[in-house]
Amino acid sequence: MVVAFAAAPLLPIESSSGRTYDLYYLVGATVPFLFPSIAGTLFTLLLGTTAIRAVRFTGQIGKAAFAADLRRLVGASAYAVIVLGAGVPSMIGMAGVAAISVAAIGFVTWFAIEVIGRSSVEARDSGVGLRYLLTTAAKDAPLFASLMGAGAIFGVVRLHAEWWVAVVVAAVPFIMTISSFTRYGSVRKTYVQTILALARIPEVAGLGLEGHAERTAELADAVAKDMGLAPQQVVTVRYAALMHDIGRITLTEPTIVERGYTDADIDRWSAEIMAEADYLSEAADVVSNHSQPFRRPGEEADPDIPIEAKIVRACSYFDRVVFGEGIRPLEALERLHRGAAYDFDPKVVASLRLVLGRMGVTTV
Repeated sequence: MVVAFAAAPLLPIESSSGRTYDLYYLVGATVPFLFPSIAGTLFTLLLGTTAIRAVRFTGQIGKAAFAADLRRLVGASAYAVIVLGAGVPSMIGMAGVAAISVAAIGFVTWFAIEVIGRSSVEARDSGVGLRYLLTTAAKDAPLFASLMGAGAIFGVVRLHAEWWVAVVVAAVPFIMTISSFTRYGSVRKTYVQTILALARIPEVAGLGLEGHAERTAELADAVAKDMGLAPQQVVTVRYAALMHDIGRITLTEPTIVERGYTDADIDRWSAEIMAEADYLSEAADVVSNHSQPFRRPGEEADPDIPIEAKIVRACSYFDRVVFGEGIRPLEALERLHRGAAYDFDPKVVASLRLVLGRMGVTTV
């Protein structure tokens, strides 16, 4: 078991949230069934975690903070205490529903420790809102459950059969699940790469500011996270920021240039192009409102303009005046503050200032 723990980090698996997990969770879920005593299980978990730290020290596997391995040890220990404290191994075959219920409580406890601990560290190190990090981490529950489920299945079968039978029984659902996650990750990366390529078209054609789309997307992504938007909203903001200038490709048509156009026209054309892809439909709605002021005289705010559009508008303006006009970032921020009466949402501008401060941009 100690060897299995030490080798667990050699197979990292990327979740839908972008975080990485490995087989530690599978091995940890197996231990209570192979060592049906709390003392023996906790000792095995401690030895396994120590072995991982030793292997990390040699450089054979990726580095990780001591706190990260300690967090996993605490989560696995809490799970083991719940499972063994209720006598789950002895309940197998006699009280299946009760055994599953207790194991589920152990799973939720371990997952909660993992999510809260990991998200707290990420919030401290990155400055991203804890609410956003907790929400995205919660999306990892299916992968976490598949890893722990495979471990529990192996442990249960091993109680009544040879080890190789347990391996075969546990491997089938595990391989199918991991294969699904791998395919999903591949499709997601393909989407992102396609959007990045499309976003470059106006810039390569000389119709847009070089690098504007990617810089705006990076900034808008950080602001959306700082403001506590939901994970899907953050994705929409990023896609909208990348594609908000795609409509400029229509400016290669002489008749359009001759009769003139407005920013609203660019937004409309961009949104029409994006709407052709179903997965960009929400981002298309954002882009269609990109150039609209956040409020007009006599209004407190325009309820029809989504917060995502307000974020993209402010971040796009900041990038254009800094990299297009060559003014200093501090002056660009002052322009945004002066425009906060009507053009830019004050809350977005305040968040943008905080994000730029964390990036060190405002000191330039």
